[in-house]
Amino acid sequence: MLKHRLFSDRTLFLTDLDSTLIWSHRHEQPSDCVWVEELNGRQQSFMTAASYRYFLRQKQYAVVPVTTRDQAQYARLQETFEKFGWNTALICNGAVLLHDGMEDKEWWAESERISAHEVPHLLKLRDAAVNLVGAEAVIYVEPFFLYVRSTEVPNVYERLKAQADPQYLAVYPVAGKVCCVPQSLSKGAAAKRFLAYIGQNGYIAAGDSAFDISLLAEAKIALYPENLREQITESATRHFCRGHFTDEICDYLESLQNRGTRID
Repeated sequence: MLKHRLFSDRTLFLTDLDSTLIWSHRHEQPSDCVWVEELNGRQQSFMTAASYRYFLRQKQYAVVPVTTRDQAQYARLQETFEKFGWNTALICNGAVLLHDGMEDKEWWAESERISAHEVPHLLKLRDAAVNLVGAEAVIYVEPFFLYVRSTEVPNVYERLKAQADPQYLAVYPVAGKVCCVPQSLSKGAAAKRFLAYIGQNGYIAAGDSAFDISLLAEAKIALYPENLREQITESATRHFCRGHFTDEICDYLESLQNRGTRID
């Protein structure tokens, strides 16, 4: 039913959100930006006007965000995404599948099953993080991942990475945080599961950070900034965005549509 309702006639576009399609208030804001997120009464994140207009009008792509945001963080964007017709999302790094804001219980249970052998390692790393920076800086998104807020990200990252068994856990430094995720719950693993779930064979992807490498590597077409150029080696078609990343994503998607390119 999900495939018939949303995906059967459109190309699947799996995309990261933060610093890919939306931008923090800490970034320089163009005069015509569109604010899409508010937190505690303050404007938090924006989209460029060009990308906002593009996603309002485009019909070729079934867009599914794949984000490390948890449900509360994602909910702050939902009003905007409903305007775009984005009714499905993979949150918590893909461990949780949302339809119309509701968790898919079967997907959640499968995420718990496949990551069960890694959770003890995650809890051990959580304890190490608490000893390193204090409990108030460690956020455990139970049971799937944790992140550590820090003003000394490189130091915290190196120390936690040294204690994490790479067979079970991945550790990433991202924008004022260090994130720790079970290997079975990478974005690339979530993309594979989602393709099987909807019965499709391929997708276009966009992302900007180490979190997104597995998602990009599995894509038929991968869109990313040049800082990831040396790390993406497996995708069939690679496109390096050299201008404003968000707007170039939209330009590239539109060019594919104009050429009649489909990814099935």
